[in-house]
Amino acid sequence: MELGFFYDRRLKTPEAIEAFTAALAADSRTARAHLELCRMYSPARQNEPANAKTHGNQALSAYRATGDRSGEAQALLCLADTLRVGNADDRQAARQNAEAARTIFEETGSSYQLPRADYYVALVEGATGNMPAAVAAFERSLVKAKAGFNTVLQPLLLMNLGVAHNALGHRGMAATYYRQSAAAYEALGDEQRAAQQQANGAAVAIEYGPEPAQGLRDVQNALAVFRKLGDKNFEVFCLQLIAAQQRFAGRHDEAQRTLNQALAISRERNLTHRIAPLTLDIAKSLIETGDDTGAKKDLLEALGDGSGPATSEIRLYLARAAVGLHDFAGAREQLDVAARDIESHGDENLAPLLHETRGELAYASGNLVEARRHFGTASALWVDDTPDAASVQARAYLGLLDGLAGKLDTGLATLRQSLDQARRMRRAVIERRIEDFQARVAPRARR
Repeated sequence: MELGFFYDRRLKTPEAIEAFTAALAADSRTARAHLELCRMYSPARQNEPANAKTHGNQALSAYRATGDRSGEAQALLCLADTLRVGNADDRQAARQNAEAARTIFEETGSSYQLPRADYYVALVEGATGNMPAAVAAFERSLVKAKAGFNTVLQPLLLMNLGVAHNALGHRGMAATYYRQSAAAYEALGDEQRAAQQQANGAAVAIEYGPEPAQGLRDVQNALAVFRKLGDKNFEVFCLQLIAAQQRFAGRHDEAQRTLNQALAISRERNLTHRIAPLTLDIAKSLIETGDDTGAKKDLLEALGDGSGPATSEIRLYLARAAVGLHDFAGAREQLDVAARDIESHGDENLAPLLHETRGELAYASGNLVEARRHFGTASALWVDDTPDAASVQARAYLGLLDGLAGKLDTGLATLRQSLDQARRMRRAVIERRIEDFQARVAPRARR
């Protein structure tokens, strides 16, 4: 057992698994070995859910048989961690396990462990897309972690608050939490978590600016750490970010190769929660290069039964592909379903894309009044120097509509503003579209 803990501290997961398995071979009654194997096989480590659930249930049974309530709670949390990345029934079971563990910690006065239960509740809420509920649970956990002097958990909570606020479109708050988390991890000397924090910060920089080049350097540095430590989950995340930067720059062949590399690792290591987002990114590249038929095929594969965490975004891009294929009824259907999902899950981060896509559908259908309304809503969500790309594109459409309606000065000024922002964000595809809009308006101004 001590050898297993030794390897675990050095993130040598296969060696730790071998040691904990040897402990069980020596004494099959060792409940702690089952608990540690559940953790080793969890999504954050080997991501082998079947093995994680098997050992988690064996640990739970063993602890209950001996009346060890603390061990029972730990086993419940490990099972919650494993089940949260499964289907809807699994996520419901994960929530129940986390709440049961919280009850045990409250009844036994375990103030140090108590915040971990709310942390796993928050992870389950995040897996279902309910980011406001996730934020509330993370904040409850942070308060309890400070009260219980759990200094190890606090930086993790700060990092996850950054992730959750970023998903809600609160990028300023996200950046603050990322910085606080980074400082806390540096104080603990945790190289792996510091790199994960660096990757999360890089994601914001690459997606929204204002320094995407620095974001790329940060993610490349983080990737080197993850490869050294064998963290395949975050290695895939970094590859996805690099592919996004390649796609934004218009280097679609490179992006496809990087995404396929990430997919290969995900399938090899059973990182099933990464597959749909990666497939979605491949489809985004196909849409930007005009292959709407291929994109639709990949998007339907990524959608599956419609229960995954990326479902709403997948539906929005299915609508975009449908617009490109002149399937306006199909696009409207996907948009309506996505709108209901976004409203029920509170995922405000997708609001600009939803309205911009509705605007493109209306524009392609010839309904310029409705198009202007939706483009205006998406454009209004551009409120700081880190707008969503959909808001930038929507404002460009407003410039085009103004220019074609004879409001030449206003239209060209709006197009110039959008083009400048697209260049700051290094979004080559949007740049080209805006330049096309300028070329359509400029002759009317005798330019």
